Amino acid sequence: MRLTAAAGELIWVQWDDAYDVYQPSSTETHVFNETTALILDALKDGPLSLEGVREWIVKTLDAEQDGLALEDLESAAARLDELGLIEWPDRA
Repeated sequence: MRLTAAAGELIWVQWDDAYDVYQPSSTETHVFNETTALILDALKDGPLSLEGVREWIVKTLDAEQDGLALEDLESAAARLDELGLIEWPDRA
């Protein structure tokens, strides 16, 4: 996965564990949870696989890997893909 140009234009406001995010490219506002925000943060330094993003989040949160289900992470990443904020060039 990698960030798209639209992800670099996001305007963030944090409210506890939720983030209001304005996306200028679509003129939409989204509400992201911490995991979704961390996916975008993990990709700032370059492309990663879904597993690589999971490892980065676990390390960042100093959490147990079992505490972050790969299916949940994939669901959040799929939503980011739908919003045009990330892309999965290796997927058909």
